[in-house]
Amino acid sequence: MIVGGGQVAERKIAALLPSGADLLVVAPKVTARIRELARRRRLRWQRARYRPLHLKQARLALAATSDPVTNRRVARDAGRRGLFVNVADDPGLCTLVMTAMLRRGDLLVAVSTAGQSPALARSLRDDLAVRIGPEYGEYVRIVGSIRRRLRASVGDPRDRARRFRRVLAAPLLARLRSGRREEAWRAAWRAAGLLPAGGSRDGSAI
Repeated sequence: MIVGGGQVAERKIAALLPSGADLLVVAPKVTARIRELARRRRLRWQRARYRPLHLKQARLALAATSDPVTNRRVARDAGRRGLFVNVADDPGLCTLVMTAMLRRGDLLVAVSTAGQSPALARSLRDDLAVRIGPEYGEYVRIVGSIRRRLRASVGDPRDRARRFRRVLAAPLLARLRSGRREEAWRAAWRAAGLLPAGGSRDGSAI
């Protein structure tokens, strides 16, 4: 549950929506973006002022209002119910810290300042996004596939580790960045010693 309907609440909603969370927003007024998400049934909006009863079905509570008194009430009431709580701009009241997340397929990078400066966490996340491009999603798929095959077909743990280190050392990212996806897959399988020279294997054949 999120108490508040302003820009801070909107950012927290954006962080939670990709997880498929069932979100209830409690606020007399909300931003146009939150209103649109409610219209599309991506979340539920209860047009009301916060009351402790709102926590009845909640699993965690996020206090994101501009009123410190209300935020403290949410933290107090959530604590009494044994719920995790995150309070905007008050790390001392938090039992849950929100992170700035960067997702590239199955790769998830989380940046946290333990509530000291969410803006700094977002800035660092954005800096990392320049370095960690979309090619990392496919890279994770490749190394995950190789790892599963090595575990299934190579019995000696030291041999598996040597082969996997060769995969990680191979210039796969350069190939992926230039759009040479099948070449990257073949190079990974060869580095792992699982593909004969001249053979062919890519993601579609896994």
